Amino acid sequence: MSRFFKRSYAKDCKTPIRLLAIPALLVGISSAPNVTAANKIATPNFDISYANISDDLANRFGDDIEQTYRNISAYLGNKVSGKIIVSIKDDHFFPHYKIKTKTIAVPANRLRGDASGPPSLRGRGPGEAALVTNVLAISTNKKWAKFLDTGLEIFLQEKFGKEYDRAYPTMGKEIHKTTAATYRRYNQLFPLMEVEEVRTRRQRLVGVRQLAYLQEASFVKFLIEKHGKNKFFDVFYGKPFETTYGKKFGMLEQEWITLINSTRIR
Repeated sequence: MSRFFKRSYAKDCKTPIRLLAIPALLVGISSAPNVTAANKIATPNFDISYANISDDLANRFGDDIEQTYRNISAYLGNKVSGKIIVSIKDDHFFPHYKIKTKTIAVPANRLRGDASGPPSLRGRGPGEAALVTNVLAISTNKKWAKFLDTGLEIFLQEKFGKEYDRAYPTMGKEIHKTTAATYRRYNQLFPLMEVEEVRTRRQRLVGVRQLAYLQEASFVKFLIEKHGKNKFFDVFYGKPFETTYGKKFGMLEQEWITLINSTRIR
């Protein structure tokens, strides 16, 4: 991956397993796509160019990502200067954010609802909230940055994502329940210190990668909900877990495992 790309769980959308079908209403809006390559719309924080989707669908996306940006910016207390560029076209294989050019790339088929993949996962959305999080928050924790970045993206996708945008890896379901269900399906949890290795070195094992992503998200959600947002962001921006939480990382991990084991999935 280029050094100019921030690693994101949205990158997983390159392989054909991703998001649940966008409801028929959203697909219906895009039934008559505009094929002109130079169409553009602007919101207060985004300049959006699009091709092969309808004007109505492009405007809906613009409204949604603008509102998502405002919500996440307020939650994080961060904002960026200048406009963020969004490019929507079929040439993009997966949603991603390119830091150097402040550009969000979105495959047009994610908005039309006709992205390929297994029947249960077709119509996957772009993960707007996760993409906005890419723009606004990058961890500076030397040891845990990728873990914390990914977990935060998925947590904020759950918190601020649109109902129709059922993004990987939760597919629009609650994080802890999805983690518990996936863990029981594969009868394993990876030690949290090994999750990044699992994600990066076992790319062909689809279920394994999904579980690794879910563990990151579930642990981040656990930290924020049980111990508060401020402590989480102290760790996110560099402080050690033990200094911040007054206990060793292993103790926090055991508390999280207890939560997952006690989570009812039905």
